[in-house]
Amino acid sequence: GNPDVSAESAVTSELGYRLRPLPRVFIDVTAFVSQYRHLIAYSPTGPTALVVSPVGAYLVAPLHVSNSSKARSTGAEAVVSWEPSSVWRASGSWSWLDVRVQDTATGAVGDGAGLAAPRHQGVVRSLWTLPRRFEADAALYVVGRIPGRAIEGHARVDARLGWHPVPGLELSVTAQNLLDRRYIEFYSTLGEVPGQRRRSVYGKATWRF
Repeated sequence: GNPDVSAESAVTSELGYRLRPLPRVFIDVTAFVSQYRHLIAYSPTGPTALVVSPVGAYLVAPLHVSNSSKARSTGAEAVVSWEPSSVWRASGSWSWLDVRVQDTATGAVGDGAGLAAPRHQGVVRSLWTLPRRFEADAALYVVGRIPGRAIEGHARVDARLGWHPVPGLELSVTAQNLLDRRYIEFYSTLGEVPGQRRRSVYGKATWRF
């Protein structure tokens, strides 16, 4: 370790506004700016070596830890909620994020792609209250690409059917990722092992008391 490493710090400013242009329509808009100081960074100090021992094999990667980075993130989000009737609700949201990371030692500025955060994300959701204590909802998620991690943008559709046979008990079936069998959602911090989201169907029982 490095005894000179200090705690990271962050200062965030946020501004939001809500309006109701129509009796059943709500719009929320939020913007923020965050400044990060003394970010902990890791820099290699030697080559990575594969060590084989009687207990197994492992990698040795010498790293120097220091507070040699700072960053600035700017973002905005807009949410629209609509309730056309007592049995149907719909909503949509969009968010934008821009991250700039600077190496305080060299002055080099990057776009923060290594943080694995997409620049654009959006979701459209619809919920229905059905007869006989049934309910259903569906959602479309759209996520922008992450160039620094070689992850392409993707869209996902989830659907759910729920039933309340008695007060306090909910039974539901959910289907996720209906558009594709699988897609890469993220990579590990080492950038080697992809995290994939597969198409799935599962049931759930919830009892509230």
